Amino acid sequence: MGNIMVRPVASFGCQIWGANFLELNKALHCCLESVHTRYLRMVLGVGSKVDQDVLRVEACSPAYHSHWVTCIFNFWNELSTSEGMMAHDAWKDDIVLMLLGCKRCWCYQVLSYAHKNVFFPEGSGFNPDVRNGDRLEGKVARVASIIFPQPLVIEKLNKLYQRQRWMSVQGIHNPPRTAPSLGYARIRYWNWIGVSDDYVCKKRVYGSHLCASVCNAGAINFIRFRVGAWQIRVNDINFKSSARVERVCDHCRSLNNGAGTTECEDEYHVVFQCPLYAECRDKYTQLFVTDDLKKFLEYRDKKVLVDFFWNIRKVRRGKALLC
Repeated sequence: MGNIMVRPVASFGCQIWGANFLELNKALHCCLESVHTRYLRMVLGVGSKVDQDVLRVEACSPAYHSHWVTCIFNFWNELSTSEGMMAHDAWKDDIVLMLLGCKRCWCYQVLSYAHKNVFFPEGSGFNPDVRNGDRLEGKVARVASIIFPQPLVIEKLNKLYQRQRWMSVQGIHNPPRTAPSLGYARIRYWNWIGVSDDYVCKKRVYGSHLCASVCNAGAINFIRFRVGAWQIRVNDINFKSSARVERVCDHCRSLNNGAGTTECEDEYHVVFQCPLYAECRDKYTQLFVTDDLKKFLEYRDKKVLVDFFWNIRKVRRGKALLC
C-alpha cells in the first residue's frame, strides 16, 4: 500500500525538485523520508529504538531516493526525445545556463551527480565543470544527445546502495544473527500471514490467506523479533555500552546458584539454547531441522513460526503455552 498510494504522492514532481536530493545522505534526512520512516514504524509495530536501516530492509521498502533518481533520469531521456515541445526548449535553455557557468540550474545538478557516480553510458561521459573551445551550439547539442539507459541507472544505484550501511545492516547479517529478513511483504493486509499456496485445509486447497490466519499481535511480535526490538539483553538500551559477553541471560546465570552458563542473551540463544524455552522447542519440533537462524526464519509455514514466538513471549511473561 505504501508503494502504491503513499510513494506517488510523496514523489509528485520529483523530476524537478528531486535534483536537490540526489545525494543519498541528503535524501535520507529530508522531511519526506522522515514521514516514510514513521509510516514503516507504524506498519511494523515497532518503536523508535529500531534502526531506520533495519526498517527498510524488513519492510522491503527502500528509501525514496532510488525512486527519485530513476524518475529524474527517465525525465531527462523523455526531454531529449521530445523536440518541438515547450519542455524541450526550456530544457535546452537550462543546458545553456549550465554551460555559461550556472551551478544552481537543474541540468548542472543532474549531470554533476551522473558524472560523480559514473551514470553515463560507456564513451559518452560529460563533465559539466570542463569547458572546451567548442561553439556553444555544438556543446548544447552534445549534452542534449546524452541518454541514460534505465538498466544502467538501476545497476549503478544498486552498486551505490551496496556501499551504504542500510544494505548490509550490522546485527542482522552478522553472526549469530544470521537472519536477513524475508520482508514484511509476507504479511497480507493486517492480521494474517500466508503459507505455501498448496497448503491443504479440510481436504480442500485454499489460498494461503484462508488457512493461515494469525492475530495481529502475533504477527507484530514475530516482526519485532526479526528487527531486534525484543527486550532481551543484546537489545537492552541499558547495556549498549557493555561488551557483548557481559549481556548474559538472567535465567541461565541463575542456574546452579549463579554458576550457570554465561551465554549472551541474543536471538540465537533464545531460539536454540536457553533452557527456559525447552518446552516450546519440544512443542514445535518441525522447526528445528537446522541450527542456522537464517534457515530457521525461512521456514515455509509462517503461521507455525508466529505461534512459536508467541509461546516464547508467553513463557517470558510467566503464562501457560498455547494449546
